[in-house]
Amino acid sequence: MIIEFKRDYTAEDALNQIKEQDYAARYRKDGDEREVLLIGLNYISETKEHHCLIEKM
Repeated sequence: MIIEFKRDYTAEDALNQIKEQDYAARYRKDGDEREVLLIGLNYISETKEHHCLIEKM
């Protein structure tokens, strides 16, 4: 499970950062086929709302 938290951006931005920076690479081993959950969280400070997106990789 890889979690990226953003403040005043979007949950999509958080997921994109995980993918673009390839955060999962350090946990993969040759031939490892396990699923990795990517979780993008966003907090909007003005409205105090939270958003979350989850993807399997």
